[in-house]
Amino acid sequence: MLIASYHLLAFTEWIWDMERRYEAGWSLIALIVLNVCFNFAVLAVVVIKDSIRKTKLKYLKKQQAKNISKLRKRVLE
Repeated sequence: MLIASYHLLAFTEWIWDMERRYEAGWSLIALIVLNVCFNFAVLAVVVIKDSIRKTKLKYLKKQQAKNISKLRKRVLE
């Protein structure tokens, strides 16, 4: 956010050259795109890790339920 804020100073009257303002605009766009891509990647990693964890947990619950049912059958026999 700080770097993006510094880019906004390029659009004031401090920089007279319009070509430099144009370059600063593209630089700001590139910075924002990189930020969005990075945040999306972090989000994707978190979602994938969470889904893997939930899948493993469901599998372990099924296994535990099978083990408990086997133990109950043994006890009742």
